[in-house]
Amino acid sequence: MNKAFAVTESLAYGGDIRSLDPDTQRKALVATIQNNPYFILFYQQGIDGMQTARSSGDLGNRSDRWWFKQVKSAPHPFITKSYLDINTMNPVTSVIYPVYPVGSSSRVVGVLGADLSLEKLQEIVDTYNTEDTYSVILDGEGVVVAHPDSQQVAEMYNYVDGTKTLVSDGKETKENVELSPVLKSLTAAALSGTSGVQEQSDENAIYAYAPISLPGNSGSWAVVTIQNRDAAYASTMQMILSNIVLTLILTAIIVAISILFSRRLVRPLKQLHRAADQIAQGDLNVDVTVSSRDEIGELAASLNTTVERLKSYINYINEITDVLNMFSRGNLKFELTYDYTGEFSKIKDALIAIQMTMNQTLLHIRQASSEVAGGSDQVAGGAQALSQGATEQASSIEELSAAIGELSAKIQQNAQEADAANAISEEAKACMVESNNHMKEMMSAMQDIGNTSGEIGKIIKTIDDIAFQTNILALNAAVEAARAGSAGKGFAVVADEVRNLAGKSAEAAKSTTALIENAVAAIKAGTQIANTTAESMGAVVQHTNEVSQKIRNIAQASDQQAVSAEQISTGIDQISAVVQNNSATAEESAAASEELSAQAQTLKTLVDGFVLRDSAEN
Repeated sequence: MNKAFAVTESLAYGGDIRSLDPDTQRKALVATIQNNPYFILFYQQGIDGMQTARSSGDLGNRSDRWWFKQVKSAPHPFITKSYLDINTMNPVTSVIYPVYPVGSSSRVVGVLGADLSLEKLQEIVDTYNTEDTYSVILDGEGVVVAHPDSQQVAEMYNYVDGTKTLVSDGKETKENVELSPVLKSLTAAALSGTSGVQEQSDENAIYAYAPISLPGNSGSWAVVTIQNRDAAYASTMQMILSNIVLTLILTAIIVAISILFSRRLVRPLKQLHRAADQIAQGDLNVDVTVSSRDEIGELAASLNTTVERLKSYINYINEITDVLNMFSRGNLKFELTYDYTGEFSKIKDALIAIQMTMNQTLLHIRQASSEVAGGSDQVAGGAQALSQGATEQASSIEELSAAIGELSAKIQQNAQEADAANAISEEAKACMVESNNHMKEMMSAMQDIGNTSGEIGKIIKTIDDIAFQTNILALNAAVEAARAGSAGKGFAVVADEVRNLAGKSAEAAKSTTALIENAVAAIKAGTQIANTTAESMGAVVQHTNEVSQKIRNIAQASDQQAVSAEQISTGIDQISAVVQNNSATAEESAAASEELSAQAQTLKTLVDGFVLRDSAEN
């Protein structure tokens, strides 16, 4: 099936055969079947479902087939489920492959299909079919495609749902069939990708099941093999019995050979065993005589050599014991007389190295103890002088600490005064800023008064104009009253009064205008004075800010001086503690120097107790 899939794939990717004329397409498909006889039918169709070429038969539209709809919606190649060929009633399957234009894989332009005969699977099943064992091959839905019982293939037994399909007059009907529950469950397991072997004693059968992977976007098929349990165990037992008989024969031969060789080996080995026991008990008067040229003879010769070597080792051990006893008494003058061999040569070299090293070390210790005794006296004197100087330094440090304390108190007082002055300066600054704001508000008010006075002047001008017009109207009314004669006398009196009132209004407007002009002039003068005063206030505020900043800087500097003075005072206290500690340490050093002198004398006495080789002998 993998080969059939590969052939279909190569044909689909080998070029768009749809570009050929129909007869050439058909010839290409026929040639493919002739070269691969397991194919039954090849067909090429467009994306509309209409076939453009077939290896045999008439062209038709297959757009309603489920496999065409599947490859159109999901363009992936796959192998279909099995089905019966309507002509031969044998099981077949189809390879469906999407066709793309040459050089492109983003757009499907057609579908290439191939019907594949499954008779080869039946031949495989028949080949391995015996009286006690048979196999079944099932497609992805559990339908039998190969079985020793051809009826199960013809009726499309389904091992998953336990049914069979009968075809009559082109119609399919399903009927239930009785299948082993174990067979059904193992078929489902194999189709899900699981493989294994299961023994079923109640059915006297052994089941072996495994999935069959298919190429492309296809589900797995399955194969299940059923073997008679008794027949399987019978062949196994026969094999086991044959192995047991062969094992017994080989064992008898090995035992006979072992007895023959053991007799030749036991006698010399017993002699070697007795000699080894004597050596283990400390008796070295051993002479092993074995006239054998094999490994046992070599072992006897090696044992004799070992005895001789052990005798020489005893001499080494005695001399080493004497040397160690001399070591224990403090005597480092010794000589090793034997020529040590083997591993004992390392002991001789180590003893000589120890002798030289210890001798040289003790000579140095003797010389160093004398020098330490003299140096410790000098250290004691220097430590006493250092203690006295440290005491004087402690007194001076205490006086300096007191002076620094008074200075720190003064600096702290200055810092407090500077902080108070800074606070007062900030209050004065705030008052000046507030006064400056009030001055700005007054200037704004005077500006508003000037503007209002201008508006009043306009109103007075309007009143003056009204009085002038009223006067004219009164004159016109008097003229008209005179023309009217006696009838207009009353109206003339009224016109005369109106003219008088208009004259008075004009006089009042002139007086008011004069007053307003004087007020405007006074406001301008006041505004000029206020501007000058505001400028002076701004300068005062600026100078006040500068003075406040200076005072603030002084306060910060005073605070920093106070902190520095506090740090100096702390440092002086620390120096005082160090000086006092130095004084105590110097006294302890003097005492330790005296003790060191005594210990050096004791060490010199102990070293003098060793018997040493002089430098020339080393």
